[in-house]
Amino acid sequence: MHSTTRRVLCALSDGKEHSGEGIAVRLDISRVAVWKHISELRKLGYDIASAAGKGHKLLHSPNTPYEAEVHRYLTPERLGTTIIYVEECDSTNALLKHKAEMNEAEGTVIVANVQSAGRGRRGRTWLAQPGQALLFSVLLRPPLPPRELFGLTLMAGVAAVEALLALGFEAKVKWPNDILLTGKKVCGILAEVNGEIDHTNYVVLGIGLNVTGHPHTHEYQCTDLSEHSSPPTRAKLLAALLQALDENYSLFLQGELPFIFDKWRTYSDTLGRSVTAITPRGTHTGLAKDINSEGALVLELLSGEKLLVTAGEVSVRLS
Repeated sequence: MHSTTRRVLCALSDGKEHSGEGIAVRLDISRVAVWKHISELRKLGYDIASAAGKGHKLLHSPNTPYEAEVHRYLTPERLGTTIIYVEECDSTNALLKHKAEMNEAEGTVIVANVQSAGRGRRGRTWLAQPGQALLFSVLLRPPLPPRELFGLTLMAGVAAVEALLALGFEAKVKWPNDILLTGKKVCGILAEVNGEIDHTNYVVLGIGLNVTGHPHTHEYQCTDLSEHSSPPTRAKLLAALLQALDENYSLFLQGELPFIFDKWRTYSDTLGRSVTAITPRGTHTGLAKDINSEGALVLELLSGEKLLVTAGEVSVRLS
């Protein structure tokens, strides 16, 4: 969206009638330019009524997470100042990694209406029909070496839960960062790190949230927000997620990882349950007791032995 188009939208965002002349004076542009940008907004899906002698009035906004829409609900600090909306891409993570290599600033967000090659953890494909999910990636540049980023994915899980709780959804987190509603997956998170031994170049944090539809898979049960309540617009959802990510990422950079982990424990759907951990070392069943200081899952096996799970998939065994 052109910057002037965004300014015209902001002028109309209060839902009141505004004359073309009034908008032109306020934005220091011509009335012809006002009409041009209103026409552009209509092409983007904004319903704007125009009447001679009355002016222009915004009646309805599209359920599309354009930057201007997101910024109606979010005052960016570190994350979300720049939000790039694309109708379709192979993967928002892949697109943002390319931009990161070109020195894109920290906090830049790419959000897509549909992905042709979206990915989740363990190389899984992330499936979503056009317009049914919120699909976005955030660029982070933490001033830490990769070995000190172990808590980043759990931090993202905490942020996602807190954003959904603030919107009235009773979300929980499954180790390490799958987000659940009533035991079914509603949101997935994938962090990809690029760095050297002692320096992180960037992290791309990808998030996929099922909003009005979800895939049907035999691997695990899925759900979407609309199965539980009327969901907010994707712009409002993105604003809530970015705000929660910003707050928790700031805590992470301030060395408040123990506090983040305590919050993770509060939101956990894994701890205290019998789980099966599928790891590179094999499949193990036991009681999920805790997470350690590095975010690894502490599993108490039937033999009484303690096992640290640092990689792999954890599935909750139904009893």
